[in-house]
Amino acid sequence: MAFPTSSKIENNILYPVEKIQPPDLSGFQDKPFAEYLLENVRKRIQEKGDRPWLNNGATQVVGSSMVLGEETVMISEVEPKSRQIAKVLHHEYNIGRGDVVHIVLPNTTQYYFPVFATWMLQGVVSPADPGLSPQVLAKQFEDAGTKVVFCCASTLDKVKSARKEVKRQISLVVLDIEEDDSNDSVRSLGSLLEMDLPDHPAHSTVVKNERALICWSSGTTGRPKGIQHGSNLWIKILTEKPQETKTVQTTCMFHMGGFYNPISYLSRGGSIVFLSGEDLELDSSLILKTAEKTAPDSLVCGTHHAVELASMDPKASQPILSLKMIWPLGANVYDGICEDLRRFSPNLMFVGNVFAQSEVFTAVAVSTHQKNQGGLFSAIDALKFVDPETGEHVGPHTVGEFAVKISYSMMMGYLNHNEENDHFFGNDGFLYLGDFGHYDENGVIYYDGRRKDLIKYKNSHLYPKELEDLIMKMPGVEDVAVFGKPEPAVQELVTAVVVKQKESSVRAEDIIRQVDNNVDDHKKLRGGVYFLEKIPRNPQGKILRANLLKLI
Repeated sequence: MAFPTSSKIENNILYPVEKIQPPDLSGFQDKPFAEYLLENVRKRIQEKGDRPWLNNGATQVVGSSMVLGEETVMISEVEPKSRQIAKVLHHEYNIGRGDVVHIVLPNTTQYYFPVFATWMLQGVVSPADPGLSPQVLAKQFEDAGTKVVFCCASTLDKVKSARKEVKRQISLVVLDIEEDDSNDSVRSLGSLLEMDLPDHPAHSTVVKNERALICWSSGTTGRPKGIQHGSNLWIKILTEKPQETKTVQTTCMFHMGGFYNPISYLSRGGSIVFLSGEDLELDSSLILKTAEKTAPDSLVCGTHHAVELASMDPKASQPILSLKMIWPLGANVYDGICEDLRRFSPNLMFVGNVFAQSEVFTAVAVSTHQKNQGGLFSAIDALKFVDPETGEHVGPHTVGEFAVKISYSMMMGYLNHNEENDHFFGNDGFLYLGDFGHYDENGVIYYDGRRKDLIKYKNSHLYPKELEDLIMKMPGVEDVAVFGKPEPAVQELVTAVVVKQKESSVRAEDIIRQVDNNVDDHKKLRGGVYFLEKIPRNPQGKILRANLLKLI
């Protein structure tokens, strides 16, 4: 597998050394793309027989899992189970084109049946992090106009709390309870499937690239930000070459990459062995145990998982000879990690280094090492780095904002974020990604940092302002800055530096308690609280966050 190691440069704009043509989607415009996908699955069954598609690695290895669902879903199960749920969504909840269905579930073999059912009806799927607070879920429901939520027993209480905050009717369907609560619009999926319902009607007119997905990111104030993708992203899967591979995946199904991979594998002939965060919290060595038992070709995981694996004792497992590629997603990992991981997987070819975003769902740059990002990926038309002050694209060795030109796979826009849409969709035909980097005289790409001081903890994202506002409300606090303290095992630890008012008795433990009791788990102050005489700021009053680490 070869990836570009350099780029062409013309007038300080980068172009791929070899450009691939955009996929031809013209043959997939007559019916909902879910119908084309299921048609493709039927064809594969006829040609090669049934096969496992989604597998719960914890159940396969230790015989049980913290999450719902069977051990394995075969591809022959996908269409009948999805069609049953589509009938329920149509006849009981009147779901049709444009209606939003939220999925609030952990990684599970049951995840995609309501997804495909919604898409059969030309609805919009909105996967949400099941670890979010009711307040954040409520904001998602409100912004998206959600009509139905699929959840499970472990997420039901917070979904009900979120619905109360929205103060309008949202129907809840629970995958793993036996009885309905008709007084609270909570229905058991099992009881709904027992109903004798007619087939859902044939699709209505198909609109080119109609909205199909809202995935979520954090806004600059902690407000959820919906990233909207159209059906073309999923139709593109149907044009991909078959690839009968097996991958172990720890990435979450509510994240864009974790959501996309199983669908691609369903179409292309592959098999996914997933691990849930709930199971990994109990035993992170499950990744090794699962790979040892299932013999995957590749591992797709969070960067914190890759770093954790590299620090484990290789004597804890037998050599994993099948594993050729590891793809850590979410942040950069240290140079030399491939050599450390070869202690477990002697045939490991590389540890990938991908620069991509949910907004532009194709890799911008990919390399097989950690020294740089390599050359411009062949699916990208052009890349320039733009000085945010002047708006001019810069030359080699000068840091600027990534701005790409691409003819497909980009989002339709942020949901209800017009100002950020104006920035993203530049008036010069480029898409402005908000991250910063540079290139050298050979067109090799380097990543330098994130826009607006994003902090990452175990692939969950947050911004400082939300926590700073919370701490500033405390008596005795004069000033505060929050930043991410690097910690390879988890990416970054959320850390605060505080200036106390004169004669203030506020303590670090008071601040930690105030924050931890009022935020989601990934936003807690695991990096601690440090007291300073003064927060470093520039003349415009902006916090110089790059200086904070060396001050504590």
